[in-house]
Amino acid sequence: MINEVKKNKSIHYKSNSFVTEKEDAANNYFKAYYTRKEMCEIGLNQVRKQVESMDRLDQFIVTSALSSGTGSGFTSSVLERLLVEYNLKVEKNAFFIYPSQRMSNNIVDVYNAVSATNMTLEHCNSVVMFDLQSMYNVIDLQIKDYEEG
Repeated sequence: MINEVKKNKSIHYKSNSFVTEKEDAANNYFKAYYTRKEMCEIGLNQVRKQVESMDRLDQFIVTSALSSGTGSGFTSSVLERLLVEYNLKVEKNAFFIYPSQRMSNNIVDVYNAVSATNMTLEHCNSVVMFDLQSMYNVIDLQIKDYEEG
């Protein structure tokens, strides 16, 4: 997926905005949380560089899907590290996509989301949750309206 985003000329992200690894977390929250410390450090180094270039930092805005191991475990690890490094001086606000029972292709999606929810409540000042099925429904309606319009 990341390679497709990098190739897409209509999406403008800096190449250092992506943190990738050869192996995924096998849809396991705890595997991503405990074994991705090096990847977490690489990501945090990019955050530090961005923060150093700013005059003032008010908040971090975190977006993630919490169904997969990486989305749930890695995000929890990053949030924990942001809290340690930036303490309470900087707010951490999050927008999370929760798995939908109807659309889930994996039995552990809910398990990963529940495990991540505990961390997000501890480490974020505010959390906005989106249901994946509801998001698909809205997008389908917009596409239908666009095609009819």
